[in-house]
Amino acid sequence: MPDDEAVVKRLDALIYLAMNQARLADLTSEQKIKELKGLGFSDTEVAKIIGKTRGYVSSVTSRARKGKT
Repeated sequence: MPDDEAVVKRLDALIYLAMNQARLADLTSEQKIKELKGLGFSDTEVAKIIGKTRGYVSSVTSRARKGKT
């Protein structure tokens, strides 16, 4: 079971996403992935949120770490 700090962190991320929904709608998939990963979501969670495969998210994340995005 997650601890209180983890739950609060996740709620903060969800509130951020809700408050920035209009701005996030205009981002590319790659930009959305970067934003969500920055909020602490896992590749699997990001994939579910944006409707892509976990492999796609992992690939984009890997390219971003290598500076190719």
